[in-house]
Amino acid sequence: MVFIDAQKSEYMLYVEYLFTHNLVWSNTLRVFDDVILYQEKIQWLENVLEKYGMIYQTILTQEGDGIMIAYKNDYIWSDSLEKCIRLLKE
Repeated sequence: MVFIDAQKSEYMLYVEYLFTHNLVWSNTLRVFDDVILYQEKIQWLENVLEKYGMIYQTILTQEGDGIMIAYKNDYIWSDSLEKCIRLLKE
């Protein structure tokens, strides 16, 4: 799992760096923080994830904010990940 929590204007640099330097694999879960609170600064993120064949979903973690999880379509969804997501939503 890779958790990205940086200046939103730099998210693109991190995403591109991880992919171009082969630092993430098809089974690597990517988690992006503050995607609702700062959505105007990362509008491009969905396009980049789609460019790399990623599936993504946004999860509300608190009033007005949340995370985005992104994974390849062959990612195996685990019970522990499902539990973590349920806890984040509570």
